[in-house]
Amino acid sequence: MHRDYTQEEFWKLYNSLSPGLKDALFAEETGNNLEKICKRHQIEDKFSEILNLTGQILLGLLPPEELEKVLVRDIQLNIAKSKEISREIIRFIFFPVKDELTRLYEMTSSSEKLFKEEEQTPSVASKDTYREVIE
Repeated sequence: MHRDYTQEEFWKLYNSLSPGLKDALFAEETGNNLEKICKRHQIEDKFSEILNLTGQILLGLLPPEELEKVLVRDIQLNIAKSKEISREIIRFIFFPVKDELTRLYEMTSSSEKLFKEEEQTPSVASKDTYREVIE
């Protein structure tokens, strides 16, 4: 579970954020995307809790790689739904500010993988440089 922060603590955290994260935190698009995600998964009653979790991630209080676990543990979503929802939140909300989130969290390679899944860059086949001696 998370702890509640005072208004003073919130604004101190907010003021330390990069401009992109500040914008994402209060952007109408962020709320609209979360609302669409909740509607699509028929969990409109969980909107405020998911909005709160998203805000915690944007503030640097909850690492993005923990979102899926927290959706299961705190919001009591099943694992499959939690996985889908966290993937959508990462894609539509966190991916546009991934560089700033990376700097904020100094992310581990496991959380960077979450963002790389969304980049969907075409793979380039590499040359096989392994040569075996044939007698």
